[in-house]
Amino acid sequence: SVADASVAPEGDARSLQFSFQGVVMLLVVDEAADRMRVVAPIMQAAELGRDELHILMQANFHTALDSRYAVSDGVVYSVFIHPLSSLNEAQARSALEQVASLVATFGSTFSSTDVVFGG
Repeated sequence: SVADASVAPEGDARSLQFSFQGVVMLLVVDEAADRMRVVAPIMQAAELGRDELHILMQANFHTALDSRYAVSDGVVYSVFIHPLSSLNEAQARSALEQVASLVATFGSTFSSTDVVFGG
């Protein structure tokens, strides 16, 4: 209900592609494993320099909070992963906001919220 637009990939009841705050995201659920994830692509990993990779790892510790930067299949993603059964509506909305923020702040503050944990 908070998405700008959404589409369920044909033949895949476990995922939903949508746009939130202008960021294209994919929601994937696995009820058997009690897991969900929201992912948003950022860039090709091959374009990521060593210094940027170091910054992403630091951001995952200090400024990414509940969402994270990740690399899979040659793509850098913003991702939120959580148990499905305990996820409530407020956490789900926060997840979308944090994933969108990591995409938007990539290259600047690398942060999911205004909160910074640690130093």
